[in-house]
Amino acid sequence: MNTNFIFATLLFLSYSISSFASDPIDAILGDADATWAAEVYTDYAPNMSQYSTSREKMMAKYGLSQNHFTTLKIQHSLANDPIRLIGITLANQMLKMESNSTTKLFKDAALKETLSYADYQNIIKGKTTDTIFITQADGTTEVGQVFRRKMPFGEVPLFRVKQILHYNKKTNELSLTPIAVAPLFCAYNKEGELTGTSPLFWMPIQDINKAIDLNAPSINWAKRMTRSIDADDVTVIKGKESFPEILRAVLDGFAAKPNTSKIHHTYGDMPLMTPKDIATINSGIDTIITFDPVTFEEIVSEVTNTITPETMRKMSIIQDWAWNKETQSISIQLVAFAPIVKIYDNKKNFIGSSAIFYKRSNE
Repeated sequence: MNTNFIFATLLFLSYSISSFASDPIDAILGDADATWAAEVYTDYAPNMSQYSTSREKMMAKYGLSQNHFTTLKIQHSLANDPIRLIGITLANQMLKMESNSTTKLFKDAALKETLSYADYQNIIKGKTTDTIFITQADGTTEVGQVFRRKMPFGEVPLFRVKQILHYNKKTNELSLTPIAVAPLFCAYNKEGELTGTSPLFWMPIQDINKAIDLNAPSINWAKRMTRSIDADDVTVIKGKESFPEILRAVLDGFAAKPNTSKIHHTYGDMPLMTPKDIATINSGIDTIITFDPVTFEEIVSEVTNTITPETMRKMSIIQDWAWNKETQSISIQLVAFAPIVKIYDNKKNFIGSSAIFYKRSNE
């Protein structure tokens, strides 16, 4: 079990200062139509689904309460007729890059301090300290053995994405622009609980929010990721409104123009809402189904929840991630988002949270 790791010493090497060409953040901040913008860092576990484990276990191991993936493409190369195929993961793609890669890597999330290939090699060849704990008959725990080995980068479970939320009031369009992604080295205690994370390096996102061609032979790994963004993780960098206030503005904007707004229901195949549905979307009326504890008879009832910035503080996001093996770069495209609202019964007891609607990014 990893209890300690050496990383900071790898970053003292000399570096050059470089600007990230065509900085998308500057473009957003300079756009007069983008009346609001915020920075957010979101962690993802590309190989873990919330439906395959309990929320408690996922929180303990990954620090995430919501995370889901669907595999879109995994393509192995059989050119050398291998006997044993090694699984393709995002970690072993990002951590086995070649020296001729044209993709720039950076030491910082601001994408100012470039990381040389020599520094990159130092990072991926880094060592970690592993400790084996032995439980005694009386229940106490003692250190049995301490040894050093190469960091298991193929097992890097988490990735952090720096992203910019931005809102166009004129068109009532809320967008999410990914800026850079970092593989995270994770530290765990003896119980296997996550105790800390450290970005190994930052890679700029290529082809931001452009459609991903899964038929392209250069794309050998692609997944659809579902995560959520909480208001507590959002830092406003343009405008005065809070994130919940912007979500409410989006909701009101759709309700004000039901005949031209295109948003989707949250059930089944997520059909488009009718203008009638959209016009009443901010009414706060929900249908809930409960069961009689004695007869088990289904009880359908309506509850009224006032949608406020206090009850709508989270947004679910669906993105497509793809790795290009030729350019050794990653692309991330926003597929859809959904505001999440807290639901209470008529006695003000908290029932749970639910998506109000889904909005596709290309509609």
